[in-house]
Amino acid sequence: MSSDIETPGMPSNNEAESPETLEASKTPEISGEDEANANLPERDSSERIVPTPLPAGPLGRFQASFSLGSLATLIAVAGSVIFIFLQLHPSLLFSGTLEAGGDTGAHVALPAYMKAHLLPHLRLTGWSPEWYDGYPIFTFYFPLPSFIIVIFSYVFSYAVAFKLGTVLGLLVMPVAGWALGKLAGARGPVPACLALGTVPFVFEQSFTIDGGNIASTMAGEYSFALSLALALVAIGLIARGLIPRKHAVLVAVLAVCVLLCHVLPFFFLAIAAGLLLMLNFSWRSLRWAAVAGVTTVGLAAFWLLPFVAYNKYSSSMGWQQVRTFVSSLFPGEANAKTLMYGFYPSHSELTPFLWMALFGAVVSVVLSLWPNAPYKSAHKVGVVLFLTAILSALAFIFAPQSAVYNARALPFWFISVYLLAAIGVGEAGYMVAWLWRRSRVGRYVAWWWTADRGEEPSLDRYPDRRWNPGSVALPIVGVITCLVYVSLPLGLLPQSLAKHLEKPTTKSSFIPGWVDWNLSGYQAKASWPEYHSIVDTMWGFARQNGCGRAMWEYEAQQNRFGTPEALMLLPYWTNGCVDSMEGLLFESSATTPYHFLNQSELSTGPSDAMAGLPYAGLDVPLGIQHLQMLGVKYFMAFSPAVVEQADLDPTLVPLGTSGPWSFTYDGSNLERTWHFYLIKSSTPVVPLSNEPLVVQKNFSQASWQSMAVDWYQDPAAFPVFLTDAGLRSWPHVKLAGQDIAPNLGNLPARGLPPVKVSNIRQTNSSISFDVSRTGVPVLVRISYFPDWHASGAKGPFRATPNLMIVVPTSKHVDLVYGPAGIDLLGDAMTLVTLVVLVGSVIVAWLRRQNSDFASSVSSLPGRLRTFGRA
Repeated sequence: MSSDIETPGMPSNNEAESPETLEASKTPEISGEDEANANLPERDSSERIVPTPLPAGPLGRFQASFSLGSLATLIAVAGSVIFIFLQLHPSLLFSGTLEAGGDTGAHVALPAYMKAHLLPHLRLTGWSPEWYDGYPIFTFYFPLPSFIIVIFSYVFSYAVAFKLGTVLGLLVMPVAGWALGKLAGARGPVPACLALGTVPFVFEQSFTIDGGNIASTMAGEYSFALSLALALVAIGLIARGLIPRKHAVLVAVLAVCVLLCHVLPFFFLAIAAGLLLMLNFSWRSLRWAAVAGVTTVGLAAFWLLPFVAYNKYSSSMGWQQVRTFVSSLFPGEANAKTLMYGFYPSHSELTPFLWMALFGAVVSVVLSLWPNAPYKSAHKVGVVLFLTAILSALAFIFAPQSAVYNARALPFWFISVYLLAAIGVGEAGYMVAWLWRRSRVGRYVAWWWTADRGEEPSLDRYPDRRWNPGSVALPIVGVITCLVYVSLPLGLLPQSLAKHLEKPTTKSSFIPGWVDWNLSGYQAKASWPEYHSIVDTMWGFARQNGCGRAMWEYEAQQNRFGTPEALMLLPYWTNGCVDSMEGLLFESSATTPYHFLNQSELSTGPSDAMAGLPYAGLDVPLGIQHLQMLGVKYFMAFSPAVVEQADLDPTLVPLGTSGPWSFTYDGSNLERTWHFYLIKSSTPVVPLSNEPLVVQKNFSQASWQSMAVDWYQDPAAFPVFLTDAGLRSWPHVKLAGQDIAPNLGNLPARGLPPVKVSNIRQTNSSISFDVSRTGVPVLVRISYFPDWHASGAKGPFRATPNLMIVVPTSKHVDLVYGPAGIDLLGDAMTLVTLVVLVGSVIVAWLRRQNSDFASSVSSLPGRLRTFGRA
């Protein structure tokens, strides 16, 4: 019987076995790789050792995937994280002092309030009376970082938990860079290089408030850093799941986390996701993206819908756009020659990274277009980073003046350039390793590496194992090079070594000083005794005269306490008894403009932080009148000019002093004595003398503020409050584009009968009181917001400048802050989305269980027959 099956190495049945054929079978032709290996020692095939089988389960899979390349990547990622951690002064990070510095020193109050007042009611958003006559806390700001700090506080002290929460985004940034490459399927050393690429970004010095780097984090933008790190992971996951159309729900969960940390990296993520979808477009991919997008909106609806719907009740600080485009995009030290010939960007500190980024972009574009090229999803991520770098630069240059500061685009420019540079280095290393592996020396090294000690090298010993010099050498060399580069301005290298290394700039970094200032905390500052005395004295007066809001005179020298915003923590230190009129989240309250007008009237060195306001300068009597209107109970001053006018004001009752305190600031020896006053007639609910005037107009954020500021600056208009709605019986005036300001002094004044307000009781999110008669409107000196609801009264109606008016329908009135309307819709959408997701998981699990059960039943007869034969 013949067979058509040929055995390798044996002649065919149809082939004659001639002597030449037999000789050829004994001496095979040597070519290609075998020719290069011909001079190496031969090994008897009987001596070949079979590798030991790997254990089953997770341990086996781990051993199968682990290699020297994995170890090198681990060293690069862990080394980057440890390096960043060590620059954050671990001894200070875990000390018990409360973090200070920039806006961060005022952020301290936010997680503490969430832990004490929001989470017990199962809410991440709510109302806080601590700043600006009260404001909707976490409605226009981002709750997730504060929630993480609260979780940490159950393990560590609150001071340590807060510090760890603020640096979390910095510490996970290298891990996020690695995850971006790993999830996208990048080859060889690229994921490790992406981790290293985040390190110079973290230590970037050219911007200090825009987000993502250590400087911005110390200034208060720690939420941005965490959001950006999560966005990088989400981009990698999108690249991984877009083609096989998997992980849509996980992408949505990550996107929600990005959004709840900061909205700007969410826009960066959305743009990157859109670009990836365009590069991988198909109708099925579009459907996958739609599922991920709808799930994202559904999960975030509880926060997203109120954020969008109530935006007109926020404020815009009017930050002026940055116009130094070249020096911002290409930071460095210019000189006359570089400026004269227009080559300044080529002398930038960023220049080496720009060249590496350009190479990474070219490789990514070419390989993403190359037919049948491997690792396409990773190369498309490189194309996306190239496009986001361009779009970020264009946004920075061409963004119009608006509520969004154009410099907030700079972090996305830098992170895109640094990550593209990392891709360029990784791809270059891969190419060099590819050439090395095919060289004679490379092959010998591979044989030597795969052999056991004491035995001859042989590639056939482990035929499935591959020598990857790029995956091993490049991460190790890269982490050393990167950390040395970053260490130069930090002053971490010995001087003898540093002077032999070149860098585009030799200027020292300010980052170590900023980190030390922040993390050493309030208690470590030289002026801590003064600060502690101010807080303790104010609290003592509040215990005697009742809790209430306080306004303090501002000066930049209050940075001696740890930050100029230190006294914003009055409610934190006094357990909510003394609220600060000034707060941190400027955009979160529509009362913010009027506070800064007050600050200008009551300070010799005001910040005048909000652009576009008609600051009139020092005017203590008008400033105190404004504080009365806003229900502020205490005033604190120190400058002789302010104290002199305050002592003459009959509305103020002197309570006492703290000081004198001596200190040195910017080389000058200064002294301060703090004076404390009680403001008369500053109760939170008061009768009105005249009926309000309803201004009929669909107000935007800007139009209401413009009208209210004009009214606020004209004392002749104070007897008649303006509202955006009210009773039909109240006088009405229509505004069809004309300004009401010229007529403020002649507003129609219709007197009201007297009414007595009593039994005022106030909590964090409610206020109740009694009135002697119904139907007469009263003024509630709390910031207006649509989530306030009245029981026993009509309203509340928004009144100038941003207060509330109610019309009692019973002699007892309750005002309570709580979700309604758009808030309840958002809560319902989030709840429905969660139910659908959980239900889908349960259904999928049941289907798998039923499938396994059906398979077992169908195979039962066969198993019974086998059992019978046994």
